[in-house]
Amino acid sequence: MPPNVVDPGYRPYIVAHNLIKAHAKAYHTYDDKYRQSQGGLISIALNADWFEPADVNVVREVVTADRAMQFQLGWFAHPIFKNGDYPDALKWQVGNKSEIQSLPQSRLPSFTEEEKNFIKGTADVFCVNHYTTRVVSYFTAALQPHSYEWDRDMRESEEPSSPTTAIPNQKAVAWGLRRLLNWIKEEYGDPEIYITENGAAVEWDDFERVMFYKTYIDEALKANNLDGVRLRGYTATAFMDSFEWLHGYKFLFGLHHVDFTNPDRPRTPKYSAHYYYNIIKDNGFPLPDDEKMLYGHFREDFMWSSASASYQIEGGWRADGKGLSIWDKFAHSPSKILNDDNGDIACDSYNKIEEDVAILKQLKVSHYRFSLSWPRVLPDGTINNINEAGIKYYQRLLDALHAANIQPQVTLYHWDLPQAIEDYGGFLNENFIKLFTDYADLMFDRLGDKVKIWITFNEPIMTANHGYGFGSFAPGISSGPDTLPYIVGHNLIKAHAEAWHLYNDKYRAKQNGIISITVNSDWSEPRNPYRQEDYDAARRVVEFYLGWFAHPIFNGDYSEIMKKRIRDRSLAAGLPQSRLPEFTPEEIKRIKGTHDFFGLNHYTSVLAFPVDHGDAQSIEADKGAMGVSDRTWLDTGSSWLKIAPFGIRRLLNFIKNEYGNPPIVITENGVSERGTVDLNDVHRIYYYDQYINEVLKAYKVDGVTVKGYTATSLMDSFEWLNGYNVGFGLHHVDFSSPNRSRTPKYSAHFYYNIIKDNGFPLPDDEKVLYGHFRDDFIWSTATASYQIEGGWRADGKGLSIWDKFAHTHLRISNDDNGDIACDSYNKVEEDVAILKQLKVTHYRFSISWSRVLPDGTTNYINEAGLNYYHRLVDALIAANIQPHVTLYHWDLPQALQDIGGWENDTIVTKFRDYADFIFDRLGHKVKFWITINEPYNVAMIGHGYGVGAPGISFRPGTLPYIVGHNLLKAHAEAWHIYNDKYRAKQNGIISITINSDWSEPRNPYKQEDYDAAIRAIQFYIGWFAHPVYNGDYNDIMKTVIRERSLAAGLSESRLPEFTPEEVKRIKGTYDYFGFNYYTTVLTFPVDYKNLQHYDGDKGAGSTVDLTWLDSGSGWLKVTPFGFRRILNFIKEEYGNPPIIITENGISERGTVDLNDTHRSHYYEKYINQALKAYLLDGVDIRGYTAWSLMDNFEWAKGFSERFGFFYVNHSDPNISRVAKKSVSDYSKIITCNGFPHPASGHECLNPVEETAPPITDNNATVRFLGMELSVRNAETGLNVTFALLIVAMFGACRRRLEPIPAAIGARGRIHPGQAGSLAQG
Repeated sequence: MPPNVVDPGYRPYIVAHNLIKAHAKAYHTYDDKYRQSQGGLISIALNADWFEPADVNVVREVVTADRAMQFQLGWFAHPIFKNGDYPDALKWQVGNKSEIQSLPQSRLPSFTEEEKNFIKGTADVFCVNHYTTRVVSYFTAALQPHSYEWDRDMRESEEPSSPTTAIPNQKAVAWGLRRLLNWIKEEYGDPEIYITENGAAVEWDDFERVMFYKTYIDEALKANNLDGVRLRGYTATAFMDSFEWLHGYKFLFGLHHVDFTNPDRPRTPKYSAHYYYNIIKDNGFPLPDDEKMLYGHFREDFMWSSASASYQIEGGWRADGKGLSIWDKFAHSPSKILNDDNGDIACDSYNKIEEDVAILKQLKVSHYRFSLSWPRVLPDGTINNINEAGIKYYQRLLDALHAANIQPQVTLYHWDLPQAIEDYGGFLNENFIKLFTDYADLMFDRLGDKVKIWITFNEPIMTANHGYGFGSFAPGISSGPDTLPYIVGHNLIKAHAEAWHLYNDKYRAKQNGIISITVNSDWSEPRNPYRQEDYDAARRVVEFYLGWFAHPIFNGDYSEIMKKRIRDRSLAAGLPQSRLPEFTPEEIKRIKGTHDFFGLNHYTSVLAFPVDHGDAQSIEADKGAMGVSDRTWLDTGSSWLKIAPFGIRRLLNFIKNEYGNPPIVITENGVSERGTVDLNDVHRIYYYDQYINEVLKAYKVDGVTVKGYTATSLMDSFEWLNGYNVGFGLHHVDFSSPNRSRTPKYSAHFYYNIIKDNGFPLPDDEKVLYGHFRDDFIWSTATASYQIEGGWRADGKGLSIWDKFAHTHLRISNDDNGDIACDSYNKVEEDVAILKQLKVTHYRFSISWSRVLPDGTTNYINEAGLNYYHRLVDALIAANIQPHVTLYHWDLPQALQDIGGWENDTIVTKFRDYADFIFDRLGHKVKFWITINEPYNVAMIGHGYGVGAPGISFRPGTLPYIVGHNLLKAHAEAWHIYNDKYRAKQNGIISITINSDWSEPRNPYKQEDYDAAIRAIQFYIGWFAHPVYNGDYNDIMKTVIRERSLAAGLSESRLPEFTPEEVKRIKGTYDYFGFNYYTTVLTFPVDYKNLQHYDGDKGAGSTVDLTWLDSGSGWLKVTPFGFRRILNFIKEEYGNPPIIITENGISERGTVDLNDTHRSHYYEKYINQALKAYLLDGVDIRGYTAWSLMDNFEWAKGFSERFGFFYVNHSDPNISRVAKKSVSDYSKIITCNGFPHPASGHECLNPVEETAPPITDNNATVRFLGMELSVRNAETGLNVTFALLIVAMFGACRRRLEPIPAAIGARGRIHPGQAGSLAQG
């Protein structure tokens, strides 16, 4: 590249050195001269690949990968974002190489101390350009001319499994972006990150670019929402095709095509431009409607089944006179089957009828689909040689099924044709039709009195195309792909029709059964939804797949699409007629209508696009379409099978519309795994959960006549070409054991429950309970001093640790701080006014320790600060609102942090003195006290992870425990001084507030997951609750931390011990259980080896259910059920103490919308769970506090996440408060003191005229019902909407017997609205 200077050992480092200094100079110029007037941000855009170690288990390779990161990204980022200097790895490596070359000094220039200070911190955000990932391994060459490449000591290679792009060596490795973002987060102190370039060069048909953006942006979203990376922007490269540096116009990155042959250079949007537009419009990837769960049931006579096939499970390949099948021969041919596996023994079901029926009974299926082995009953395929032993096997199986009340679904042919028939031409010989009819006649005669459901052929396309076209299945013929599959398919259709007529004419009247054929099909979507050619290709895929066999049977004759395509292409190739055989009019008449139901096998979906095969004569060329997968669809154990649940619903609707809504029985549906067996097959559970729910939607919502569902398969078995390397089973079969033992997987339990419930009933957790809380129930809302007060240096206030932390660059999103916050220090009247509007009985707020005691001690009392709280408390009492005061909500005086803060045990006395002072000065007005809010967050977030003040993270294995220890002792001392000195005269109550998620086992059938969930809870809520309520730390914490400490060579546990006197003094220091709760996680064990860290001690990881509703915070999913469960845990674990819920709420981010229905939904569901805990479970709940009164400074997220009932307009100098819709919804719950039945006529349900708060800013705009409105107009709209909703509600109450429309429920599931009681459900 220009200027084309070759000096790889010196000049790159010199140029970089000057670039860094030039950047710093530009930054300071902007900062000093322009920032205040222009209000902008400035940074540097750094490019970075992700470097993955070739072997993550080899330390040297991991170190090499990190060195690669430091040589590329760290080279520039480290001086700017870390310490003003190059990373140590870069300095040592270049210095060492220079020394080897006997140079007098390092080829890497050095910064002076003055330059370091000048460079450090010269970026407002971290801007990174990322395209690909490289795999690196350690490599050092002999001494050679010095260069940047030689200095690194590594070898690069491509990531082998990822898709290519148009540019060599630039593969699309989406997961590398997430790892890079997390590396930046950890390496550079969690900066705000902007992705300033990301894109791919592909062909004009840019589906691959769409996949690139979809997968990369999805990984960015995961980093933001799951990993806590503070990602603030994404830039797609490039806006349009352009001159691509050294590549000229060869490689094009644009979202828009530019016609460089046209002097006007017209721009045309590509598919990727439309796609990127939709991502921007949705601000990410909202949960598609297809993935929202529907609650409901299938028809009462719904058939729940599981399936197998004779060759796959029976074994006994030569037992008792059985003849050879084409699969016996095919599987014994070398290299046809993976590992040369075969079905000689398989699952040995020929000898295990009792075992198979036993696991079917455990599943509680109503039906079992299996196939008959034609050569087992007719060894040579003809009725001239009947094998009675084979028939007796099936009679015994049928008898056992009936005894277990399981109805058989019997398939006559599932691919294992007698080899004797194949030797005479098999399906190509029309005599096959007569032989199949004779075989069917024998089976109907000998078994039909015990069988009510018959299937003639399973997946005829597989026999025709894979057996006689590709030759990949038995009998393995591939010599005539242009004609043989069509001939075979033709004969299969005619054979099916003859068997159907035989049953209909001879057996139906006396046996009263039904019979049909099972066809299989993927669903096909257009790859590019903006191209008609792709829609046409998708239709052809379905017609050549499903329609090939379904159209003649259900509509008469082949589809016009098939006939025309094959005829036109045959004639164009010079053939006298179409390669697709024709049915005579008599045959059409005999074939049409030969069905009693539509048997359907479905597994996956594809994205189709047209492909021109030229003059090639084959089915694939006739179809003229190819299918690919969306790379974001989940993988399985089979490369062809991607998880795409939406497709089954769309295919079912296609069948409904194309074939007259026939009754449909889904005869196969399932998913595979490969490799090491894991009984915890959560991917299969997800598959069944999503696919079966899509079937329910087709049945309940779309009116598709679905009569049954079959899970494939009952057990792991011989999986055709993959042998035993792939398993579809609900049960694991141990093929290494002669007994072929069967063990249920987690999915078997899951499927059992779906069968038991006949679908997806609305969980009890989500049914509304009508009733009331106790008469003196506390209804409150909450704030915290640093989050709302502002006035950070007003009237003598001292600095707090959050003042310092928020003023540290890159610590807070957007470098926000609480200097002004909501300005509550100057807005007592406004805050009390909105509290009155909310109708709360109590208000929980915290005192800023540094506002009343600037240095943290009583040596200097700031009366002005204390007077603020006097005014607030007096105003609350005048409004008949009781103050609920928190002494410490994280804002420790910085003066105390300077002498060790919570690590210094002198803090215990200082906190006691502070508490004593506050009790003395405010206690006569306050009846409810909290000593410390969420000690877990003080200990872990502030002193473990370091993402909150004071930001300490370098001793995560010891410091959090020391801090927690002192927090507990400080709480106890404050409680005792209140109890001993003030309780009698002030008559208040005091406690500590503890926070915790609820933890569920990820797999409820794995004891290890249960144990992990218990550990997670004991390390969270139990860490602080157990000493206060039960005395001392819980045994789980003490045992685990001690054992791991000793195993690491320490002399004692890293968890401090309480003396007997301290245990006694701490135990019982509560008057109620203050509890903050927001969400639930799914927990599983994680082995951190010898890592001495809180997370290593806990030994548990967590995840979430993908169907849980999101919030504005990545960590907060809407999980109401967990609230009730953790309240019951507190009841059982701590002796049913009186509980006051001191925080509970939900956030939003992005554009302000006053119609915050998600918040109203959250409160309704969570508070109703609390009511259930109180009324049904006997939990002693005394009060509930909604977080938060108003949008405020949300700690490390600044003002980007908002939990408030009231929107706070920071663009207004008056910082006005504006009510959201949730204000009226919460105030109604308060007025009703719970949830009265809609038909009760309770007076709280009557509409009440709302008084709007004063609006001071007429220019600010917010989003309301999708419109940009002024604050005043939005509030008017809100009040009108609320009034209309009240009217609508009463109308609904009067029409309780009318159908209620569906509504989106918790966890993203759709369910009918309830108007009945809990018992009515």
